[in-house]
Amino acid sequence: MRIRRPLLLACAAAITLHAQTGPEAVTPEAAAPAIPEDPREVAKREAWTSAVLIVSLLEQGDQSAFPGIHAWLDDFRQVAATTPPPTAGQPFPTVDAYALVTRNPDFWSAFYEIQPGDPGLALLHAALLLSGGEAQRAAVVAALGLQRPGAPEEIKRGLHSIIAHCAAAQAHSLDLVRLGVRLHDMGEYGMAVKQFDQALREWPANGVAHYERGSALRMQPIAEARKAGTLPNGEEDPLPDPPETVAAFARARQHDPLHLLAYQGADEQMKAGLLALVKSALPVCEAIRRKPDVAVRAGALRSFSEGCREAAIDDLALVLRQLVVAAHRHYGAEDAELIHVCLNRIAPAAMTPELLARVSGETRLPARQLVMPPGVDPLELVGKDDAPTTAPKARERPRASEATSASKKKKRVAADTDGPPTKPKSKRGRKGKS
Repeated sequence: MRIRRPLLLACAAAITLHAQTGPEAVTPEAAAPAIPEDPREVAKREAWTSAVLIVSLLEQGDQSAFPGIHAWLDDFRQVAATTPPPTAGQPFPTVDAYALVTRNPDFWSAFYEIQPGDPGLALLHAALLLSGGEAQRAAVVAALGLQRPGAPEEIKRGLHSIIAHCAAAQAHSLDLVRLGVRLHDMGEYGMAVKQFDQALREWPANGVAHYERGSALRMQPIAEARKAGTLPNGEEDPLPDPPETVAAFARARQHDPLHLLAYQGADEQMKAGLLALVKSALPVCEAIRRKPDVAVRAGALRSFSEGCREAAIDDLALVLRQLVVAAHRHYGAEDAELIHVCLNRIAPAAMTPELLARVSGETRLPARQLVMPPGVDPLELVGKDDAPTTAPKARERPRASEATSASKKKKRVAADTDGPPTKPKSKRGRKGKS
């Protein structure tokens, strides 16, 4: 099923940046000047409005063939029944994104009943994460939604608006983090911790603030021991991390799983995940962040998904792998294996026989379609053994100008995805343990 254009326009308008409705839009009849709204409330409210619009599309049609969608819609209605309608100027309650999306088996069952890589599903996913305050994860999911070639312009504008809302919602909190970093570098660790606490009150899911707080908590006992002259000689970080630091780094990875400096500690599995991210995911991630509208190759997306699987960033690994499936037009054995591993960790109840049959290519099952890019046929979700065997027709030799253009495009894409991994930057005077 395709979204009708009026609904696309309504969806895009619902999440347009609120900056367009600033004081300059106040009517002459207004007696008092308009007070700019809190960007945090704007982001959550308009993301929720966008999610409600996409959900209304899922509710259309016969759901008998899609038990996962049917079950998740019931979950959404229960949350919506206790969520007041978004009202300008009023605080919007934070939605439990982990219960409704990330660890909800019904969501992932519905996820695999929709065409892989559907940009409408990406918009719904990102909007629900942002409604729950998970701005950093939402921005990544929205950027990945832009990787689907040929997405309608209305949906692309919606995804870009989600990314912009994510940045605006965290802006003040990140300003407070910068002040805390300055205090940290001056050796004022106690004051730095208070600054990071304030940043977290502004935006509790700020992964950068959690990391910086853990770093300052690590340095406090070291500074006190140095002052007392009780440090062992010849060791830079001689004391084990306090439990508060370990917990802060874990929360940083939870809210901002691609913040590599938070992968510190003695856990060997976490270290292996960090190495996989640096080797396989970081170059692709940086290319997508710089230019989310420029589609990278399916092989690069596959590497990104494998790195996320190794680092136990299961939700992003699953989103990435659907883009790979969309590019190849079928589920392969490696795709089914990754889905099995990640879903077993994040939402094991989603591993129903129907879902396993769908991703293994054993049976041909129908799939819902929210948004189909223009000129792109629905995917035939079959296994490799069922793929068509007819040899493709020989293509005409391209003209010289076309060949040159294609060559330049290929080099440009390769430059965005290939090359040595970029090492994460470390702040002066704060060496991390790994």
